[in-house]
Amino acid sequence: MALLDFPNHQNSGDSLIWLGEREYLAQVGARIEFACDILRYDRSFINRHAPGTTLLLHGGGNLGDRWTDYQEFRERVITDFPDRKIIQLSQSIEFSEGDRLDRAVDTFSGHPNFSLLLRDSVSMAKARRLFPEVSIDFCPDLALGYGRRQPFGRPATEVVVVKRRDSEAVFSGALYEGAFSETAEYWDWGLSGWKQGAWRAVHVPGGVWRRIPASRPFLKPGLVKIFDLQAKLNVGNAIGILSRGRVVVTDRLHSAVLAMLMSKPVVVLDNANGKISAIFKDYLGSIGSVRFAKDIFEASELADNFVNNM
Repeated sequence: MALLDFPNHQNSGDSLIWLGEREYLAQVGARIEFACDILRYDRSFINRHAPGTTLLLHGGGNLGDRWTDYQEFRERVITDFPDRKIIQLSQSIEFSEGDRLDRAVDTFSGHPNFSLLLRDSVSMAKARRLFPEVSIDFCPDLALGYGRRQPFGRPATEVVVVKRRDSEAVFSGALYEGAFSETAEYWDWGLSGWKQGAWRAVHVPGGVWRRIPASRPFLKPGLVKIFDLQAKLNVGNAIGILSRGRVVVTDRLHSAVLAMLMSKPVVVLDNANGKISAIFKDYLGSIGSVRFAKDIFEASELADNFVNNM
């Protein structure tokens, strides 16, 4: 098998999904012969060095018209390989009416062996309406496949808030300030210091791959391991952040998932497209100590309840 669309950025949630996918695939005996990110995608190389293999597309929450680079890549792969079995790993879906949706319908429906896995019932209902000719199945978020994790040491404060700063954010950063105790810490994903240096170092082979095509057959066996190192660097950083608090408050889905895997109490707020509330209702709310808050004020109350009862 080939696993395409490695999340080559510092979003720890996408890295957690990648590691969960890798763990799950290993457990079922699926061998990954090749992996790449968007920038290292090479159709002719895959045809030569991974002939006939099933193509897996990395899961997450970018199927739709919000994160267009990833959707365009997905459609390119499906179009490039009409003779391969292609499986889109567990995703949430977000589409508005328009040209992008029309193109996705044509691309997905036009492939004879494309399967779409979705991680919540809301996305399942949308997909069955939009893509009636596509094979669609339910699959929980594969980040859960990474399994239980131990915190790094004892908490340094009562509440850690992990707050997104992109187009999926619902509540502004200013609303968080003052809603929690004075000792609360505010974070988002990203590396700094020696971790940023390590990130640059593990990028070197990928840079060689892009710039020197003749190197690709030699680098191919190690590319999956390099991607795994990058993902573990991101997830390790996230574990360090979440370890600092006794309670986690977040509007990032995989901050909540990772905190839950670490047995941390979590208060989760929704994001702009509702994927967090959908997954919370389907299964996340029944796993561990995870509570859903409709706004910052309720999140503060729920966090206080957790703290006072620990």
